[in-house]
Amino acid sequence: MKKTWTMIILLVLASLLLGACMGSAPLSFEDVQTQAAIFAEATLTRIALGTHAALTNTVPAPLPTNTLLPPSATPVPPSDTPVPPTAEPLPATATAQPPTETRVPTVGITYITQSATPRPVVYDPIRLSFAEGTTNISRESSAAYNSVRRFVFWAAKNQFVKISLSSANKVVLGVSGANGTVLLPFSEGKTTYQGYLKANGDWYIDAAANPHEVSFVVYLEIPERLSFPSGAYGMTAAGNVPASGTQEFLVWANKGQRLKVSAQPGDKAVLAIYHVDGTELLSASAGSASYDDVLPKAGDYIIRVVNRTDSALNFSLPIEIR
Repeated sequence: MKKTWTMIILLVLASLLLGACMGSAPLSFEDVQTQAAIFAEATLTRIALGTHAALTNTVPAPLPTNTLLPPSATPVPPSDTPVPPTAEPLPATATAQPPTETRVPTVGITYITQSATPRPVVYDPIRLSFAEGTTNISRESSAAYNSVRRFVFWAAKNQFVKISLSSANKVVLGVSGANGTVLLPFSEGKTTYQGYLKANGDWYIDAAANPHEVSFVVYLEIPERLSFPSGAYGMTAAGNVPASGTQEFLVWANKGQRLKVSAQPGDKAVLAIYHVDGTELLSASAGSASYDDVLPKAGDYIIRVVNRTDSALNFSLPIEIR
């Protein structure tokens, strides 16, 4: 503002000087004041208009960058965007593994039930055959670890058999038919079996060594069935028993029937009598060669003749059931 008034005063003084130089009549103080006022007003008006025009012309056009855009239109650098923690890969060691993912080897399972153990070696079968006139056989044998010693015998359908393995070490018995019928699986872990065969043909006795090599004795018994003639209530059987050996007979009777039987010669043989379910009527330890009593239950009974001598014994066996 001070610059503006200074310019006005300078212009007025310049006008007075020019007028004096041109020889014009000198102006009075009022005239000078009036001209100065008019000139000042005109000058102020011109300055105001110039200032307004300058302001109008110098206001820059709005730039696009000054326009506020919606937040969604503004590109945000990926690095500035917070990443959810779940999107960042975690180190493998930081991830807790469920317990089921850890495979723990099973212990204490034998090859009989553990499929991961190598299958046992099965040796060629050994045929078991009774000596003439005998009804049982015993045989010593052995089996290496993780192996099966197999024996085979022939029998008729419905014959009653008794099988056992005797050993100081662990050995497991299996009984099956050549036709695939399984009478006793290894999984039962037994060493004895008795029962009636379901078909004619060959049958297998398997002895499995577990967990070490074993020595054992296999025993097979098939009693001879005695059948009375039609209408008869008694008969006489005969046989030959090896030294210190036994021979077995099988008879069927009803509950309440009387069984009368004797082994002859009575000074060289004794009897043992029991039901097939294990019920004992007479023990060999009793040293008796005869029996006469009422039977407690129906079913098959085994009569065993025991040779008390160290030589073969021919015997006769009179028997009555009524």
